[in-house]
Amino acid sequence: LLENYLNLLKAQQLVEDLEKVNSSKDNLELYVYKTLSDAFKNTSYMELVWQAEIQNPDNLDHALFEADVVLRIGYQLVCISCTNINETDPQCQKALKERYNAKGYAIVLQSKLLGGDEAKALLVTTTTSYDVKILEKKLQADTGSTSEQVRVLGENDLSNLVDTVKGLLNIT
Repeated sequence: LLENYLNLLKAQQLVEDLEKVNSSKDNLELYVYKTLSDAFKNTSYMELVWQAEIQNPDNLDHALFEADVVLRIGYQLVCISCTNINETDPQCQKALKERYNAKGYAIVLQSKLLGGDEAKALLVTTTTSYDVKILEKKLQADTGSTSEQVRVLGENDLSNLVDTVKGLLNIT
């Protein structure tokens, strides 16, 4: 009974946290999770996980990898990585390109590891200065992926998040 009560309190706190994020992009992961949760809440066979830890079956003490958000509709899988870098900090600007490349490669490889060649990967950033289309094309070329498998969004693209995911999953 106590455990059920504690779980209920945790669920209520999560709902309150998500409501705070509803109009804010400060916590990008929560924003993505909440937006997709609202968009796909009436979708059959849908599973949405925030801060997913994918376990290594050979060593359950260590996660094989983490994904910020994982969406599964039926057999279709989208792994989403979110990165929010302070682009006004000169130290951050220097490492900006490398950070986005590393996050992009990681989520593409992790999505393929988890869902095979049909898995989709999405890198969501808050960048306004780095050309996300160049990064997207580079990730596709370097990983042997197509535009139907890998997408990158910048801050100006966040309003198209749901449409982008629907496009990856071929949902109308």
